[in-house]
Amino acid sequence: MEEYIEQVRIKGMAMVDYDTISKEDLSNFKWFVINYQNQKKVIITSKAIHTNDISLKQLDRDGKVAFLEKDYAKCLELYQQLLLFDKSARVFKRIGMCYYHLNKYKFALDYLKVADSLEKNFELDSFIKNIEMDMLQRKIRKTALKFNINDIDNIEEIINLYQNNVDFETIFTKFKMNDDQRSLLYIAFAREYYHLNLNMLGDKYLNLAEKQLNKSKFTNLLIDEVRRNKLFYQYKDVPVLLTRKINK
Repeated sequence: MEEYIEQVRIKGMAMVDYDTISKEDLSNFKWFVINYQNQKKVIITSKAIHTNDISLKQLDRDGKVAFLEKDYAKCLELYQQLLLFDKSARVFKRIGMCYYHLNKYKFALDYLKVADSLEKNFELDSFIKNIEMDMLQRKIRKTALKFNINDIDNIEEIINLYQNNVDFETIFTKFKMNDDQRSLLYIAFAREYYHLNLNMLGDKYLNLAEKQLNKSKFTNLLIDEVRRNKLFYQYKDVPVLLTRKINK
């Protein structure tokens, strides 16, 4: 809640889930409730604007000009003011697009989803899904660079079995690993072999990871990320566990 209140103090407006906000928190702010996809949202603003003080048409025109000139911060400010009087899909969409161009994807999604619920649009719906996928991929990129063999459950015992030439199917059975867990183990081995500059072995295990059937969305994106970054992994510190196996 604090981050939303702080955003109101700095930028003049924010949107927050209705169920997470108290009337006490809103005592110093202007606010109104909107609904979309059976979820209540509260728009809160610290700016008191009156129709007799400002031309809404002029506000709209100035906002469009700012958007065309790629001054998204200015456009956002103008359309946030306009939103107090015009709660149409067009205004929500414009605010969402401003947030998108300012690389604030979570806020962009909030407003674009409202716009989509008010006025169904196939292109907007597709755009929203693309933003959600992009946000997920950004998260995966950060996770992929940190992911390593020690993140796998029972990895020490698995490595000992592997070093004693126990095959993967036996390992999978012993630890009751499902398809997704198997895929993650293969990814971990692929990563380690890329570390060791053994690309053929890395590719082998990454391909095995890809062939597992019931993988999570996270695992599928992790496979893609490891494949794109395999050259990067060669320059990281050589891991200890698999080095013992290679040097045997």
